[in-house]
Amino acid sequence: ETVSQRPAFITLTAPESAAFIGVSVRSGDAQNMVLSELADSKAPVEQISSLPVVKSHVVREPLNWLYNMDFKRTMGGSRLSVENGGTFDGEKVVLGSGQSITCRDQVTMDKSKVVIEFAVQNNVIPSFLLGINGYYANTALAIEDGALCVWFRSDGTARVQMGTGQQGAYATYITDLDISGLNISSGRRFVFTFEKDTINKYIISVYDALTPNNVASVTIQATQNPQDANLYTGGCRGWGGPYALCNSGGNIEIYRIQMYSTAPTYPHVAIWGDSYVENMGRNPACSYAYLLRDALDGDALLSGQGGATATQTSYRLAKEINACAPQYVILNVGVNDSFNVSVDTYKTALLRLIEMVKEKGAVPILVTVPNVPAGNSTTRAFCETANPWVRSLGYDYIDIAYALSTGDGITGDSSKFVSDATHPNLAGGQAIFNYIKAFLPYLLWK
Repeated sequence: ETVSQRPAFITLTAPESAAFIGVSVRSGDAQNMVLSELADSKAPVEQISSLPVVKSHVVREPLNWLYNMDFKRTMGGSRLSVENGGTFDGEKVVLGSGQSITCRDQVTMDKSKVVIEFAVQNNVIPSFLLGINGYYANTALAIEDGALCVWFRSDGTARVQMGTGQQGAYATYITDLDISGLNISSGRRFVFTFEKDTINKYIISVYDALTPNNVASVTIQATQNPQDANLYTGGCRGWGGPYALCNSGGNIEIYRIQMYSTAPTYPHVAIWGDSYVENMGRNPACSYAYLLRDALDGDALLSGQGGATATQTSYRLAKEINACAPQYVILNVGVNDSFNVSVDTYKTALLRLIEMVKEKGAVPILVTVPNVPAGNSTTRAFCETANPWVRSLGYDYIDIAYALSTGDGITGDSSKFVSDATHPNLAGGQAIFNYIKAFLPYLLWK
């Protein structure tokens, strides 16, 4: 129902068993949507405007887009970088030898997708790469092991590799991508897609934009290490930004770069954090985040970046939380802070994260910082100062420090960690999950 010139429609839902009326307001210019939960489910419709608002989410429209790259608006901006002289003609970015385009925004959600539309010039296939390249949030520092690319070679073949180089330590071969059925040199446009379906499964596809049924596709699936049930092999990093590089031998044209979430739009729980959430190279059951998601039948969103501090996590959260409307948000940060920053820096960043979550109408859940066996006297002192403060803030928290300790709440129990003495093993992941079941059971209620 149109109620003024600006809103396009209002939807009211009032089940008999509901304790609130859900009102969604979609603005006429499709720029945002406001979801408000109002107090009295039995109030007449004409009285809705007078009811108190008890919670509000402000999210982007459409919800699941992380961004739809508009070259006209972002060329030269902080999110998009064209290196070494690539040109923009008003429709597309043209890359020649040694030129690249990189988006600084990360693909960190456990279920997400990148789309790059491209073509080659003059019916000549150059050597070029498309994929994602890892960047620590809000910096220009390339982290090569965060790169997962397809190298399209001038002989018409393609290979999937880790790293953005053509060879060497930062270009580890993974598998071939059979593009023999695609005429890449035709000058027609093609669509490259990179889909992440959890940290252990990636689907890479290329197809003709005019005939999308003709698809070259490969699935990368990590598998359990037969020598160690705690570890998985064949996986890739869970984060990175869209990336295109023309190596040599011609030019490529980039018409479109898109990135969006394929995770639940309204998850019961969302978890932002570090490698405890990303869980790179380990059995999913080593991470309480995956155990929780499985218990919720997938009704959870996970976004982890190994090595991230609370400050770096805040850069991702600021963007990604606009792509969803979670009920609860777990802020799993602190381990990397204990090695790299002061307690005061960590506190400032965590408070900012809490406010960002509350501004979106979600409920923040904190975690304590485990004193990992790989730590030292400095990290222990960090935990001894930070954790009492976390517990005193008045928010519910997952006491990871206690769950992974020998029982004293501070000394890390080495039997609950993998061989790096930093990340939980199967026993450690289960210990954290057991804490959630015992003390925060509502996180399991849908």
